[in-house]
Amino acid sequence: MLIQRVLRWASGLLLLAAIAAWGAYAAIGSEVGADGVLREPFALIPLGWLCLIAGFVLGVVCFVRGLVGHVMQIRSIDSRTNG
Repeated sequence: MLIQRVLRWASGLLLLAAIAAWGAYAAIGSEVGADGVLREPFALIPLGWLCLIAGFVLGVVCFVRGLVGHVMQIRSIDSRTNG
C-alpha cells in the first residue's frame, strides 16, 4: 500500500514539474541578443517532456498495480466462498 501511495505522489509531482517547466519556459521567453544570438531556456523543453512521460509511466504502473491487486483480492474472496 505504501508503494502505491509513493507512486501516486511521484506521478503527480512529475506531471506538475512538467507543467512548471513549460510555464517557466513561456514566462522567461526567448530573445535575440544584440550580437544576433538566440537566448532562451531551451533545457526546459526536454525537461518538461521527460517529466511528463515519466509521470504518465508511473501513473500507468500505479493503475495497473492497483487493478491487479483488486482482481487478486476478488479472486481470493471468490475462492474462499466457493470452496
